[in-house]
Amino acid sequence: MKTIIYALIIALTMSVLLADVIVDHVPPLILRENEITVLKISVAKGYEEIESVAVFYKSIGEGQYSVATLSVPAIPSNNLDALIPSMKDVPGVEYFFQLGLKDGRIITLPEMQPRDNPYLILADLPDKVDSGFVKLSPEGDTEFGEDVVIAVSYFSISDKLDANSIALIVDGEDVSKKAQISSGIVLYKMKKNTSGSVSFSVTAKTIHGKSVSSPGWNATVKPKAELKLPMNITGDVTIKTSYKNASFDEDNSDDETIKRANMLLQVRGSEKWFKFASRVFLSSLNTSEKQPFHRYTLEMEVPHFKLVLGDTNPYFSTFSFAGKNLRGVSAKLDYQVYRLNIVYGSVLSVVDGKKNDNGELDRPGTFLRNSFGIRQEVGEKNSFVWGLDVVRTKDAISSLDEDDYISFIQGDEGTIRETPKDNLILSTDFVAHPIRNRVKIGASVSMSFYNNNIIGGAIPADSLKKELDVDSLPFDPEKFEWLFIMNKNIQPIKPGESNLAYELYGSVNIYRNFFSINYSQVGPAFYSIVSENMLNDIRKLSVTDNVILFKNKMILTGGINVSSDNVIKTKQNTTDTVSLFANVFIRPANLPYFRFGFNSSNSETGSSETELNSFNVSSGYKLKDFSYPTDFRIDFWNSKNSIDYSDINANSISLKNKNLNRNIALSTLTEFTDFPMSLGFRYTLATTEEESAGGSDENINRHTISLNSSFEFFERKMRPDFRISYMTDDSSSKNNRINLLIGSAFNFLENTDVYGSLMFNDLNTDEKSGYNEWESVLTVRYKF
Repeated sequence: MKTIIYALIIALTMSVLLADVIVDHVPPLILRENEITVLKISVAKGYEEIESVAVFYKSIGEGQYSVATLSVPAIPSNNLDALIPSMKDVPGVEYFFQLGLKDGRIITLPEMQPRDNPYLILADLPDKVDSGFVKLSPEGDTEFGEDVVIAVSYFSISDKLDANSIALIVDGEDVSKKAQISSGIVLYKMKKNTSGSVSFSVTAKTIHGKSVSSPGWNATVKPKAELKLPMNITGDVTIKTSYKNASFDEDNSDDETIKRANMLLQVRGSEKWFKFASRVFLSSLNTSEKQPFHRYTLEMEVPHFKLVLGDTNPYFSTFSFAGKNLRGVSAKLDYQVYRLNIVYGSVLSVVDGKKNDNGELDRPGTFLRNSFGIRQEVGEKNSFVWGLDVVRTKDAISSLDEDDYISFIQGDEGTIRETPKDNLILSTDFVAHPIRNRVKIGASVSMSFYNNNIIGGAIPADSLKKELDVDSLPFDPEKFEWLFIMNKNIQPIKPGESNLAYELYGSVNIYRNFFSINYSQVGPAFYSIVSENMLNDIRKLSVTDNVILFKNKMILTGGINVSSDNVIKTKQNTTDTVSLFANVFIRPANLPYFRFGFNSSNSETGSSETELNSFNVSSGYKLKDFSYPTDFRIDFWNSKNSIDYSDINANSISLKNKNLNRNIALSTLTEFTDFPMSLGFRYTLATTEEESAGGSDENINRHTISLNSSFEFFERKMRPDFRISYMTDDSSSKNNRINLLIGSAFNFLENTDVYGSLMFNDLNTDEKSGYNEWESVLTVRYKF
């Protein structure tokens, strides 16, 4: 019997190891302040199997990741682009990807321990040069009747700057292409209807490649006396529609047509001490058979108090409430030394079960899951903070009819297909900054009480005494149902180390050296159903160090992650994992840059062993003196994973599987100075070698060539773009694929942006299993 079980485990592991999805990612060179960071995922195989993509990111040293989701385009491509919002005053960003596949599996980048070994981008820290930039206008408050002119002089340092690098940033947006930059002066005319506070600055690079910037300036632009709204209201509305049609080569396949649309409305306003913001997102994907896609949010804020109605994502602490969407009410009280946050609402909506024609339950429904949480904090945020959390999450049994979660067969009592749950979290934490912005230490400890089935309510006191094998209880379980329902389905029935979770961490940031250490342990019976991606039964130690040398010309990153499960020895085997990683980034002035990265991970469970080794190197250079400035870049990355089963239960079973992925990419990007066009070229060779214990080895080479270009006409009011790529491989099916996109953005109407595109994809195979599809997209955005 054990041999059969092990064989099933091996088969499952092989299916994951030899998956039909191959993706990779090379981190960007640097994080630039106040700029959105684009993260590219290279898809070498299996685009059609990817259903969702999420990027988890945080500032280096922070404890909690934020999440940004990416909608996967229907047209297969060689790349997926994820975005990280602009960040300011951070040493860098740590991030990882989580890809959901259509068969329900989850894969991550990096593959092993992504939370503890994430990708890293260090920030470009510009040296402030205030004396070289002089603000000429506007002076103080300005009343417009004519255009308002922003003028900044850099005459005194004009011979030290790279003229092509000078950029004017207004309210966080680079408006350099609309400005006049020459003769030591930057001039920019704002629209006549502009009013309110305006912030602006100038950034540039010296002829030696050093980043410099002006101070940040502010001015208030006042309109002439005219009819004024009671509040300063701004906002935007975006409507996006798409139409897709696909036809398949197989004779038994029907054509497919998909229509989608969504709308996003955002409104913001303020009047003296009062602020508000609202957000409404409506999607045609919203159905009664799934959790809602619609989102509604209204935020109202006065000094020291904020109220949020609708959808929100509360964050209390790592182990309590973190990352789940809550539809309800969030109230925050915020003073210098005391803060209080109370939330209440649903984290899951009611979804009825699905029955077949015979009335049998094919898919159980979802209970309404309500959550109440309260967090208190005492202390100043920049010195010492102590927090206390209480979070209770409970399914409402009455929200579903019995036949939506119980299968009744021929008059039997029935089989429960979905059980209602109850979860109580008690958590406390502290963080201290002995040296402000330089040293941080913190700790968190939590206890969970989790009931997997609360049907029938609380257990009588006598029955609970028998379950616990005690003579007396200090409480009556039936009298505490309002707090937590106790019965024999509690995990664990006896509280202890198994339902505890704790974390210790510290960091030091001195002389551009950022060192951090984190240790955590989560018991096997610790559950927090309102904490995103919570793993239990794991112990982890992470140590990382990031060093910036030679005035940002060299960046060194390295670390080790050690983890193991079976923390209180409740399982037969323990999985131990050790991961090492290192990165070197060298960027000398006026010379090519180089990046080297290495990652090694080894995981052992009993007599099985899994290894993952990856290496990447990249280099690039920008030819500035060329007739048309051109960026050249070459990337190479190699990853190899293997799994080895041997001598299982002394049955002399020896199985070994290997998977090797090797990619090399050459790319160029040319900016034409005498014509408003840019042209990019990329060639990728992806090699996959698979060796399985069953003998079904396969080696595949994929060649991909892509071209993309963009144009700007009528002072950027019309911006066409064009992309085309061709892929071919030498697999058994001899795949050949062409992707084509033609689109354009328009801004001929004031405050209105329009983007339309037409995408075409054609896949041909020797096995006649190809398809062709096209999709049209129209997006309209109006700002007011």
